[in-house]
Amino acid sequence: MIDIIIIGDGIIGRTLAYKACKQGRRVTIISQPQPGIAPQASAGMLTPTAEVQTAESSLIQLALHSCKLYPNFVKELEKDSDTTCGYTKSGTLMLALHRDHINELRNLAQTQHAFGLRVEQLHRTQLLNLEPNLSPNVQGALLAKNDHHINPLRTHQALGQALKRYEVPIITAQDVALKITNKGVSGVHYRSPNKVKTLLASNIIVAAGSWTNQILPKNMQLPARPIKGQYLRLKGAPLIDRVVRTPDVYLIPRQNGELYVGASNEDQGFDKKITAGAIMELLYHAWQALPGTYELEVIEKGFGFRPSLRDNLPAIGKTSINGLSLATGHYRHGVM
Repeated sequence: MIDIIIIGDGIIGRTLAYKACKQGRRVTIISQPQPGIAPQASAGMLTPTAEVQTAESSLIQLALHSCKLYPNFVKELEKDSDTTCGYTKSGTLMLALHRDHINELRNLAQTQHAFGLRVEQLHRTQLLNLEPNLSPNVQGALLAKNDHHINPLRTHQALGQALKRYEVPIITAQDVALKITNKGVSGVHYRSPNKVKTLLASNIIVAAGSWTNQILPKNMQLPARPIKGQYLRLKGAPLIDRVVRTPDVYLIPRQNGELYVGASNEDQGFDKKITAGAIMELLYHAWQALPGTYELEVIEKGFGFRPSLRDNLPAIGKTSINGLSLATGHYRHGVM
């Protein structure tokens, strides 16, 4: 008998399975491959300091607590998977490229201090000494030394390796539906590949991101919508050592000369188009902050769907149906 079925094969679903199986629980993951899934599209920023103006107070506190747990989580996971997660503690630079940006950074710093978050103000000369490839037009920056980042793809792969070691099955399925009785949830119906099958368990966690409402019964569906984000991955000579953000773009250095450039913010449902306008804006704003991006190779352009709820807070925990729990609606903070 399975103890827990987890619907969702992203970083959140796999982490839930990883922690549960290490506690001796018998777990199965049901995976529904979708275009725009989070691990492929995520930037991997662990940056509560940079997000303080756009997130609810309770979410910032949750993010700060989560980021404190990350070093031990990564250490444990890398040991169990024999795979690196690309975890880096180099901090985040929040740049001002002109006078309007300076005013935005001033307001951001005030909010950060109100939360007790530590940031260091850098003048232009200090900034260019730290990151000499930045635009000579930079006016200044805030440095959040305690902001970190991971490589989501490597972390997702590491979780897969660890789950394989602990013999956690991952079933690829379509048309997933909950099996619900008067007593609560009792299993999952799914199609794989052309046969309808049923998997029984008394505890089910839905961690299906933007596709959660496709699984929940109609009377339980969340006030949710997918927010599309287009991104780029570039490759070439390394240009920066830490995450660099402006109000218009964020740049994340990864291993082997890779640079992640993100991301648009589009409330257009499950629109799967990659648009010239979004890519042009990303490249332009990246070039403004980091002129060397002009010479980099484009190795990927893609999109992802962020699961956004009406109050901008995630839905985590038990539901009114016995045995059914949720871990969804994290918007742009899922990895963090």
